[in-house]
Amino acid sequence: MAGTTAIASLPRFVRGIVTPTFTPFDKQGRIDLDGFRSLVEWNKSRRIVSTVFARCGVGKMYVYTYDEVRAVIDVVTEAAAGEIGVMVGTGGEFSGKVEQRPDPKVYLRQTIELTQYAESKGVDAAVLPVPLALAGNGKPVAEVIFDFYKTVAGETKVPLFVYRMPGLPPEYEITPDLLARLLEIPNIIGMKFSSTDIPAFAALAEVAKRRPFGFICGAEHAYAPTLPLGITGVIGGGCNTHPEVIYGVQEAFVWGDEAGMAKAHQDVLRGLEVWKGKARTILAMQYLARKGVKVQPYQRAGLDPYKPQELEGEPYPDEVVDAAEKELDSIVGPYRERIQKGDGRVLVPGDVV
Repeated sequence: MAGTTAIASLPRFVRGIVTPTFTPFDKQGRIDLDGFRSLVEWNKSRRIVSTVFARCGVGKMYVYTYDEVRAVIDVVTEAAAGEIGVMVGTGGEFSGKVEQRPDPKVYLRQTIELTQYAESKGVDAAVLPVPLALAGNGKPVAEVIFDFYKTVAGETKVPLFVYRMPGLPPEYEITPDLLARLLEIPNIIGMKFSSTDIPAFAALAEVAKRRPFGFICGAEHAYAPTLPLGITGVIGGGCNTHPEVIYGVQEAFVWGDEAGMAKAHQDVLRGLEVWKGKARTILAMQYLARKGVKVQPYQRAGLDPYKPQELEGEPYPDEVVDAAEKELDSIVGPYRERIQKGDGRVLVPGDVV
């Protein structure tokens, strides 16, 4: 299937699979930088991952300190070594809870400084969450959001991504009108939209067509329904453990293979079932450790915008991991085998075949 000229002109790092990397912690709750390095290497070894996205929602972005963001930027850019794209969340410190909002001046200053630091380290893009950390205080929230992005953009030249995380109050939503305004800020080049609301995707995608714009689906199970709308890539938790299945959706779409796309979509849904009823990040880390990734099965307490009520829990016993590994490998196995036997070409939205 031929892609549009606009999508084909976008840089590779905003097209295709973007892994929102889990944040590896040790048993004491400290960020495991060696584990982070190993996660980047794992993503590189998959061959079909375009970009890694550090300090994301499933990576517990709300538990990071200012200094930890800088340390993660260092290790991820070093490990990527220019061989895979890098996006990093550079918002200031914020717990994610509106009753614990930080001082707005401190939050803005930290965001600018972290974004500038990310730029100095050569990231492909800095990702800025919709500023739930900033209250309206009598000012229309849409103006607060616009002013936030415009201010940060004016202090750096690095490409910026808008991150619409799930669970936002209605007044903090990115509407088509607000997106149209944000598109006028030159270094805003894309947005991650974490939703399964297909009509909302369609309305925003129509606005995004006005110029080359990386409009990324933030839910792997919504990738198949949104690709025909002009979506340029996907960011989903499953990209950590089984990106090959999600790539199956993407590859079939580029080829115009509707049956193959439907089959891969069903396998994406099956992959989500593996973690159902479990503390997914811990179990996923145990799965990855069995694949040679040097991570530990621990998490730091704090809000996950995708699973706000999820308990961190303890590592699972071997029999639970055995069952999850067997089930997931049965799903992903055929996709991995096909990729390994392929000609090495990786197809992304916008490619012509």
